[in-house]
Amino acid sequence: MYRSMDQEVFWGHMTFLLFSESAMKAEHAIAVIDTFLRFRETRYHIWVYCTQDPIEDVLLVSPLLEKSPTATKLSNPKNTAKQESFVEPVNLRQLVIGLNEPNHEMKIPYVTVNENWETMDGPKTETFFAGVGILSKDSFKGYIKGKSARGIEWMNDETKQGEITVELENNEKSDYLTVDIKKLDVKVKPIVKGNDVKFEVNLKFDTILNGFKGRLTPNQVRKKVEKAVKEEILTTFEEGLKMDADVFRLSEYLYRSNVKAWKRLEKDGKIPLSKDSISKIDIHINKVSPGRKTFAETITE
Repeated sequence: MYRSMDQEVFWGHMTFLLFSESAMKAEHAIAVIDTFLRFRETRYHIWVYCTQDPIEDVLLVSPLLEKSPTATKLSNPKNTAKQESFVEPVNLRQLVIGLNEPNHEMKIPYVTVNENWETMDGPKTETFFAGVGILSKDSFKGYIKGKSARGIEWMNDETKQGEITVELENNEKSDYLTVDIKKLDVKVKPIVKGNDVKFEVNLKFDTILNGFKGRLTPNQVRKKVEKAVKEEILTTFEEGLKMDADVFRLSEYLYRSNVKAWKRLEKDGKIPLSKDSISKIDIHINKVSPGRKTFAETITE
């Protein structure tokens, strides 16, 4: 590249690094990360992503609003994360810290290309966060995508805002309610008994209702949202277990709170986990806000 460029290349402007599936599976990712960390011009705040799509297809996507490439969601993922925090962005610094500390695994945002936008000039492609890839120091574990990855959002204090849709039964018909979840507070408590450790999860958050039909009470919303969030957390956890991945970094919670127990129980830097490792999920919804109106329908019959 140096031989073909007309100007001096300055790597300090680099904003993100995209790994192909072959690079992740061939265990080249660690060497690549090490190279960019050691190079004198690159910065630690480079965002890191992975994809199964052809690299050129992702890199050649232009911004939807026809702005500078530095305004794309890959270059500046914090912009869209304020409104929908499905997957937490990860930079090189966070990636290295996560790989060097228990559980020695990290979730890298998984990016794909969609063609679901229409413009005056025809269909337009856009990049889309569809899940995560799980990378360890020794291997690439695999991907957790789509609905199976939804639980990651609810086990992260950094979640600014997320959405969840629940089904309501009104007058023998099924209606759907979508709520925004905000001000998420996550606490995980390890319970050690001999050579066995369980984890109790405590979540607190606020909810804001979007549109709904029929009569509805705050208690109905609480029950439905609590059930849905719990199911999504367990689904994601079990998907991680299938690939021997500690997707919620439960091992780190034990390491931080009881390092002696962690040393006694750990194997290759993490705690052996099973479906029963999360023994309790306690969810408390601080506030159920109806938005601008009340819990009565905006338009009545």
